[in-house]
Parts: sequence; structure tokens; C-alpha cells
Amino acid sequence: MIKKEGFTIIEIIVVIAVIAMTLPTIFSLMFLSFQAQNRVRALQNVKESGDYAFSVMQSLIRQYGNGIYKAADSSSANKVCGITGDNYTGRLYFKDSNNDFFSFSIDNNRIASTSGVMVYYLTPENVTAAAEDFVISCERLTDFDPPLVTIDFTLTVGATQLRYEDKAELRYQTKVKLRNID
Repeated sequence: MIKKEGFTIIEIIVVIAVIAMTLPTIFSLMFLSFQAQNRVRALQNVKESGDYAFSVMQSLIRQYGNGIYKAADSSSANKVCGITGDNYTGRLYFKDSNNDFFSFSIDNNRIASTSGVMVYYLTPENVTAAAEDFVISCERLTDFDPPLVTIDFTLTVGATQLRYEDKAELRYQTKVKLRNID
């Protein structure tokens, strides 16, 4: 009896059918994995930028803020949150121990710290912050407590991107007490 080597046509068709059924599943899983990686990368980018900006703002206010004003002028008419029950929402200027002022604002869709004529950007260009979502306010609950500054902002990355996985948004909010009060 002669023994033939090789595969039958049916075996080849079965193998091709199995491969044809598993290939789309494998590609869709890879595609979903790539999408998830892009989403995580966008969230990580926003979180790193937001944490840095948040940390710098808290540190500067807590360590160097001696007084809070509604303009970069230390006259008593511009001082806010100096007495019990006083609160103010708007651009705040913080006076340091050298009688210099610093403030935080949105400049070119980025969070910026302004000190004198110097502007320091706290967020990179690809992470945006809308001016309407950026709020800094203060309140003074009692004469015995220092003013309490509320920081609230939302950061977005990929706002102009078409794909959902390339977009991310995080909101930051905290309250900071001034340590040194004039």
C-alpha cells in the first residue's frame, strides 16, 4: 500500500475557515487596545498638567500670600476678604512679603501665573483651560481665621480632536488658607 503525504483539501479548507473567523476578532481586540492606550495617554497628560498647576498655585498662595486684593494696588479700597463675612469672586492679586503682587489667570487658553511683568505658564500648549471654567475666589469666615481661597478649574486635552479616545477632561477644585496675613 502506498502512503501519500500531505493534507487533504478538506483539511486545508477547515484551517482557512478557522483562520478567517479568528483574524477579525484578533484585529478588533488590538484596535480596542490601541484606543484604550490613547485614552489613558490623554488622561495622563491632563492629570500631570493639572496636578502641576494645582500644586504650584496652592504652594504660592499658602507660602507667599500675605494679602488679597482685587487689583495690583495695596490701597485699602482694593483689599478683599479682610473682614468676617467678606467674599470676592474675580481676578485676585496676592501680595507677598516684599509688597510684590502675583496672580493667576487664563492666558492663551493656558493657566498662567503673573508676577510683576513676568508670565509663567503652568500648563503646556496642548492642555487647554477655558476662562469661563477658571474661578478663584476668597472668603473670610471669622476674624480669627485666615482668608480661604477657592481654586476651581477644568483642563482639557484634545478638545479639537475628532476621536473620543484622544480627548480627556478633568476638573480640579480645592480651598487654600493663607498662612501669613498682613
